[in-house]
Amino acid sequence: MKGVCVADWDLIHRFSADYLSDSEDVGYLIDASLEQGVQAMTTVTGQAIAAIAKSMDAQSIIEIGTGIGVQTMRLAEACPDAHITTIDSEPDHHVTFKELMGQVGLDPAKVRLITERASDVLPKMNENSYDLVVIDLPATSIDECYDDAVTLCRPGGSVLISGALVRGAIADPANRKEAVQEMRHILRMVAEDDRVSHTLLPMAEGLLWAQVHRD
Repeated sequence: MKGVCVADWDLIHRFSADYLSDSEDVGYLIDASLEQGVQAMTTVTGQAIAAIAKSMDAQSIIEIGTGIGVQTMRLAEACPDAHITTIDSEPDHHVTFKELMGQVGLDPAKVRLITERASDVLPKMNENSYDLVVIDLPATSIDECYDDAVTLCRPGGSVLISGALVRGAIADPANRKEAVQEMRHILRMVAEDDRVSHTLLPMAEGLLWAQVHRD
């Protein structure tokens, strides 16, 4: 890109993160995540996902990869009437999140926590019943969830996959690390999936957006 050096990319990310600001409640959960050694979704990607959810007035959301609830909180703020089912295989994550839900004003009646592997629980859920599925998992775990995620979406619904650029590593053709190779596989799989249209948003760690066809 003319006038912008590759070396400026990190600076652009920092500027974007400073320009955007999370609520105090999200900040509280980010701090709790840091204390627990859990990496939360970045502000740039997290707010983009929340904005997409709000723009589509998502009422029924699945989140795969709860962590300590940082992105759950963003989604709840963006779509206050939505029912969110959030899945994580780590019991400690949900134990901590449950303890903190009252501190951030989340309504337990609208947030359903499922402590299982997503690949085990998704096939049991109702097909064509959700507006949005957000996948925040290591690249090596996404393949086993993607097909079910698309199946669970209503026509016009979306699947959002965070970390699609693997922090920029995917742009290096010489990089053969497992996570990078797996994400390249995911990108090809989505591009070849005739059930969806797709786009890749090159921001922060990257966001892959697959929208289920209405037909």
